[in-house]
Amino acid sequence: LTDVIDLGTGGTGFDVAGLRYSAHGPDGYRIVFDMNGGARSTGAPSVRIGFGNATTMYIEFSGTVAAGAPQAPAGGGVVTGLTLMQPSPVQGKIVYQITLTRNVNFVANYLDGPRLVIDLK
Repeated sequence: LTDVIDLGTGGTGFDVAGLRYSAHGPDGYRIVFDMNGGARSTGAPSVRIGFGNATTMYIEFSGTVAAGAPQAPAGGGVVTGLTLMQPSPVQGKIVYQITLTRNVNFVANYLDGPRLVIDLK
């Protein structure tokens, strides 16, 4: 991966409960991963985000399970596809592959919940 960022505190016992997409500002796009934690979950799961090439982004979660396949993004945005890679190409992680219409920059942060928010421009 290139342009990699690592986030999270190594929390475990989470599942990716939902995924949302939306336009964000005049040229931006937002992806939100909603996480559910178990009774013993603390912090936020570790996540690595980076690019495989100019139009393919990968999100690798540790300490989580996928609650199901993600819904397809609405048409017209920079994200044309998002798939849960099964089986995972990285042992012990769940990996999402995002297909983009063009090269983007991104900023990612965890918000309370936790929720992973990725802004693309």
